[in-house]
Parts: sequence; structure tokens; C-alpha cells
Amino acid sequence: MYMNRPQICRLPLKSLTSLCLSLSGCGFLGSYHFGAVTCMLKNGQHIISRLERVSGASAGSLVASVLLLNPGKIEPALDILYSLGDELNRLRFGALTPGYFLNEKLIKIVEDFIPNDISPAQGRLYISLTLRKERTNKLICNYSSRNHLIQCLMASCYIPMYSMGYGAEAPVIDGQVS
Repeated sequence: MYMNRPQICRLPLKSLTSLCLSLSGCGFLGSYHFGAVTCMLKNGQHIISRLERVSGASAGSLVASVLLLNPGKIEPALDILYSLGDELNRLRFGALTPGYFLNEKLIKIVEDFIPNDISPAQGRLYISLTLRKERTNKLICNYSSRNHLIQCLMASCYIPMYSMGYGAEAPVIDGQVS
């Protein structure tokens, strides 16, 4: 069956003045996001230079933040992701091993990659959160501080029991439980 694509889908990339990039939540498959971003940084500067906004959920938000705030550290970030995966594979129950808190590891890693100046992220980095009570999605693109940005990234990556152990409180962002 042949379907006609809308005219907007037929425009060549070179004719577009601005682009947006969205990176999905995918856990350790985030390595594919790192690969795609690495390829764009090396071979697609005509795309990177026109990125108006970058959005992400979970692992995608982590890659998006490194892309906007510290693009020179994409490959070291991938190496750390692999190391974290190896560490989890060595544990008997993976991230569900009693006493292991994935969120604590992620915070330490993310803090090394997020610079003090987060101004390039303001209005350009969209982090997807799920509001627990409402069961709705919320996109955050303005951050009051570096710490607020890191909290938003951790909330986007939060998975009950898996991230912070059994019985842990869900993250609270801007007064809402995520």
C-alpha cells in the first residue's frame, strides 16, 4: 500500500532553518543514542548547528543534556555507561540487588558531565517527566540551578524500586511528585 507523505515530510534537511531532536527513554540502550549523537557530531555539523531544541526521557534526557552542555564528553559518557552496565551484570540481581541504588550511581556520573554554567540548556533542553498522581507527562525546559537540572534528569530516569530501592520516595520536582 502506498501512502502519500505530507509535503512537510518531503523537505530536504538542508532547506530547514531549525531542527529539533527527541531522544527516547531506553535504559542501557541509550548507548545507541550516544552512537547517533557521536555520528552527528563528527559528520552532521549541518544538523547540530541548526538544533533549536533537544528533548529526552530517561536515558535520552541524559544524552540530550551532554549533547547540549558538554558535547566533547559524549564518548567518555558512553564509556561510563558501559562500565555501569558491566557493574550491574556482575551483581546477582542486577539493579535489584539489596543495598544497590542505581540512582546514587547516576547522580555521581551526571555531576561529572554537567558544567556549572547551564545557560545553554535554558529553553533548549526539554526533559520529560511523568507526574505520578496525574499520570501525565510534563516537559521541563527552564532550570533554576545546576542542582535543579540534575534533579530533573534523575526524576526522568526514576523507576520505582529499580532506581532507589524498595520503599523509596519518588522524586519531587517543582512541588510535584514525579
